[in-house]
Amino acid sequence: MFKRITPQTIADWGERIYIRFLELTKRFTSTQIMALLAIIVGVLAGLGTCLFELLLYGIKAGLTHWFPVEQSHFLFLFYPVIGIILASLFVKYVVKDNISEGVTRVLYAMSRKNSYIASHNCWTSVVGGATTIGFGGSVGPEAPIVLTGAAIGSNISRLAHLNYKNTTLLLCCEEGEEEYEKNALDNVTVITIEDEEDLKCSYLKELEKEYHPKQVLIEYNGMWQMERLYREVLPANWVLYQVMTFVDAPTFEMYAKNMGQLMMEKITNADMLVFNRCTPELRDALRKRNLRMVNRRADIYLEMEDGTSEDYLTGDECPFDLSQDLIDVPDDDFGVWYVDVMDHPDRWAGKMVHMKLIMCHSKKYPGIHCPGRFVMTCCENDIQFMGLIAKGMNLNQYQNRDWVEVTGRMAVEKHAAYKGKGPVMHVISIGPCEKPQQEVVTF
Repeated sequence: MFKRITPQTIADWGERIYIRFLELTKRFTSTQIMALLAIIVGVLAGLGTCLFELLLYGIKAGLTHWFPVEQSHFLFLFYPVIGIILASLFVKYVVKDNISEGVTRVLYAMSRKNSYIASHNCWTSVVGGATTIGFGGSVGPEAPIVLTGAAIGSNISRLAHLNYKNTTLLLCCEEGEEEYEKNALDNVTVITIEDEEDLKCSYLKELEKEYHPKQVLIEYNGMWQMERLYREVLPANWVLYQVMTFVDAPTFEMYAKNMGQLMMEKITNADMLVFNRCTPELRDALRKRNLRMVNRRADIYLEMEDGTSEDYLTGDECPFDLSQDLIDVPDDDFGVWYVDVMDHPDRWAGKMVHMKLIMCHSKKYPGIHCPGRFVMTCCENDIQFMGLIAKGMNLNQYQNRDWVEVTGRMAVEKHAAYKGKGPVMHVISIGPCEKPQQEVVTF
């Protein structure tokens, strides 16, 4: 039993191809993508021309091979009429659209329709043109070939979500202190959305259909929840490329204390995090917070008041004295140590450490022990457990959430939990202990 092919089915296939195309070309520049698409269009247009020639000469050969041409001149009076009739019936009942005026149709599409040419012209011009010319119609092959090539190029560009004018759609979900300069918005369409209820998936689809943008930028409201944007608003065919979060450094502490959960949501979802208007004091305070605990994948930058910027990770400065035979990690500094050992596992390889931890036995990886601590970066809502892969004797005798005092030697080993290599603690001694005064580590 065959599934009926509908325009919606074809559209779904197109979106799947587009998403796959984005995945394969995510490391390509715009110029490289355009060159690749040009090659694809050229190859397909060449194949279309070959198909046209084969069909044309096949029709000619089929009409003349069964009778002596020199003795049947009268048939050439009827063949053109038959060809016109067949082509007309093909257009009326199969195509149900105009496929004539090849070059004129292309020029009209370029000037009035943003280079839009119907998808059926990728093949209907080949069939209709070859039938008309093959039966002796007084038309040339150039127009069908031009229209076929143009139609292939037009539909490939739509499939890749390209636009004749490379339009960018900018959705402003809040009004900033300064307006965008009009001379900086070339081919940029700005849409203002004031109420969160107006930001809907159906509305974004309408905007996509109306403007056909190459890319969409959303200046999201800092007071709106990001989860709703991901779950309810973004259309399924929209690929989220990058999330950039910009934070005003002088007011960060105030917002973190009063709206910690909302602030942390923006930080944890960011691919790039920028703190602007930093002073030397604010810069040092932000580094002490160790924001890498909140988001370990984001690129974090500190932008100073003079316009210069620097990476949040300044270098290889270690917060502990690695020259000691045994490095004692204070209860309050576990978070600092954890981030450092995760970012620089190689420099901790072979080092002896001592600390208090909460025992944890992994559910995802049976038989694996991962003692650690609960860490709070901002507020109670963002408390999370930070565990470390541990190996050694007598680990099974402790239950989950038992407090233990551990001495171990660090190593760098391959493990599935790290999806590669990461720090592993080889426990030398372990024993029960009293929990510290502050059970949750803070920054």
